[in-house]
Amino acid sequence: DLRAHVNVIALNPTPLSSDLPPSADRVAVFMDELRIEGVNATLRDTRGQEIDAACGQLRLHSEGTPIHIDRAALEAR
Repeated sequence: DLRAHVNVIALNPTPLSSDLPPSADRVAVFMDELRIEGVNATLRDTRGQEIDAACGQLRLHSEGTPIHIDRAALEAR
């Protein structure tokens, strides 16, 4: 019996990826699927997007790559 806990963090948009974050409804469905399968999971807040400091975004700053996320363009996709 493997005891494990899964921390779920929704994707944060970054300018180097065309992937978009999932909708809140899709995240809820995913969390429900995990629970149905008996997976012990916690949905973590995504923080720092407003200052480009969320997961995946700080790496770009540390590499010296200036980033700017056009939220309207991302949402229009």
